[in-house]
Amino acid sequence: MAATPTRLLDALARHALSRSNITLMQLHLENADTVTAPELDGRLRHRCFFAGKQTRE
Repeated sequence: MAATPTRLLDALARHALSRSNITLMQLHLENADTVTAPELDGRLRHRCFFAGKQTRE
C-alpha cells in the first residue's frame, strides 16, 4: 500500500481552486480523487511517473 498523504492532497486541491497552472509531480498516488476532480481542469496538472486508476487514459 502506498503512503499517499491524503490530507496534503485535499489541501492542495482546495488551494488549486483559487490558482491556475499548478503542476504536481507524482510517483504514485492512491485515492487521488481530490486532485483529479473535473473542477481542477486548467488549475492543477499532474505529471505521473506511474499510471494508476485515476490517472490512466
